[in-house]
Amino acid sequence: MSSLRLPPSLRIFLGVLVAVALFSLYRSSTFRFPGPAFIAESFRMASRDVSSPIPGLEVSLHQPKTSPPTITVTVTNKNSHAVTVLSYDSPLDSLALQLGLLSITPAGASTPIELPTIQVRRFWPPRRDDLISIAPGASEKQDIVLDKPRIPTVKIGSKGFVKLTGKWGYVWAKSKDGISAAELENIGSSKDTYSGAFASNNLEVTVA
Repeated sequence: MSSLRLPPSLRIFLGVLVAVALFSLYRSSTFRFPGPAFIAESFRMASRDVSSPIPGLEVSLHQPKTSPPTITVTVTNKNSHAVTVLSYDSPLDSLALQLGLLSITPAGASTPIELPTIQVRRFWPPRRDDLISIAPGASEKQDIVLDKPRIPTVKIGSKGFVKLTGKWGYVWAKSKDGISAAELENIGSSKDTYSGAFASNNLEVTVA
């Protein structure tokens, strides 16, 4: 069986023609391979998302007593390292109820009751005392009292459901001792902080 053999000059001509066609296609295409800087930044952002301590912060509610109705907020650090959170607008904020972070839905209702909220002026930059460190596997707690001056218990009835939702403003993947004064002073521009949403369990409460 004989095979078709092209003359050397024709093979060279076809090779040049293919090369020119490929080069023209490359020049006319709008696609550009990402440069090293883009790849490095994408890798850094992906690594940062993976290393965020926020998914390891578990927010849970339970009711230790019914008179007055009291909700205990527990934040447990499920990470393998210490975590520090800014208390402002967090589940551990002593003003969580007044800031509207806690929703209360009467049993049988489809929407939460409307509660009065407040606006507060915070120290800024925050003070070191406004930071809360949680060791790996440890928990921090905060009580929320559903007292009558602020909570119309007549609207809740004898039972209802409460849930805490909001956003972590500033979270560090280290202990408070590892946060420098300069870092705290320039907290808004720090690259070592994380933020993200939080949500607790939906807890059934009893009102005495």
